[in-house]
Amino acid sequence: MSATLGKWLFGLALGLAAAGFGQAEAAPDFQIVSAHIYKQNLVYYLDAKAHAQLDDKLRNALDNGVSLLLIYDIRVFQPGAWWWFDNTVATLSQRYRLRYHPLSRRYLVDNLNTGVSLSYARLNDALGMIDRLQGFPVLDQSLLPKNGGVVADVRLRVDTADFPLPLRVRAYFNDAWRPASTWYRCDFR
Repeated sequence: MSATLGKWLFGLALGLAAAGFGQAEAAPDFQIVSAHIYKQNLVYYLDAKAHAQLDDKLRNALDNGVSLLLIYDIRVFQPGAWWWFDNTVATLSQRYRLRYHPLSRRYLVDNLNTGVSLSYARLNDALGMIDRLQGFPVLDQSLLPKNGGVVADVRLRVDTADFPLPLRVRAYFNDAWRPASTWYRCDFR
């Protein structure tokens, strides 16, 4: 790579970072509305209801060819089990890729855990499918610790790892590009 090209790329990355640095924008609305764990045939499952709303920047990026990786992060742990530290029992994720296909004018949702792809005419319908996590297997009963209570936390977020480099730099400095809900806690029953 020539020195001029390297300086130009560095200047571009710095300019993109500075453009997103001073903007105080509200992050899109991502929240977990409800979640609960239940047992069926010695396996614990998670049902969660979320609300994911994309702001204009993320919608524009999606409509212009940038796919969005939406991830449910789930962590199962015993609070304060070892001194004051939590004992992590399991960490899992449910991953969806949301993309727009301009020729068919359809939004595609790829379940990256199962490989199933679904197509929707409207973005709200595609997000509505992602908003409902049902029957997600979390843990076999035999893996639960014998001593103490166990809880699970769940959140929904956009992962910027698949963004093109200029957007990844921008997302580093601007939370609006990487929305995430707060953790929602639910007990094992």
